Amino acid sequence: GGAEELASARSKEAEAEQARREAEERCAQYKALVADTKREKREAERALVSLRKSSDAALALFRKEVEKEREGREAAEKMVDMAAESLEDETRERRERERRLKEEIEDLKTDAEEERGAMEARIAELERRLRLVQELTAGSS
Repeated sequence: GGAEELASARSKEAEAEQARREAEERCAQYKALVADTKREKREAERALVSLRKSSDAALALFRKEVEKEREGREAAEKMVDMAAESLEDETRERRERERRLKEEIEDLKTDAEEERGAMEARIAELERRLRLVQELTAGSS
């Protein structure tokens, strides 16, 4: 019976050794898996930081473009306003010039009519004198 017990003990010892090796192997696999997972996590975190930086940079660039567009639009609006004001000023000045010219024309017409009236009165006076002189000469001859 001693040989059987010895064989049984050796068999149990071999099984225990096999179980220990399998447990160590599984432990090594778990450790490798944990290390891989930690490495992947660090890589993902680095990628996330990099992505945040690039998206922040892209957003800043986009904001700058939007600001430039807004400034361009405001400048264009200001130019349009200035052109409109300038046009209004020119129109106002032109109307004022036209009004002054009309006044001047009216003044000239009035002056011309007054002069014509004065000339007509003078002609009438000269015609009256002429008749008077003719009557006097006719009477003396």
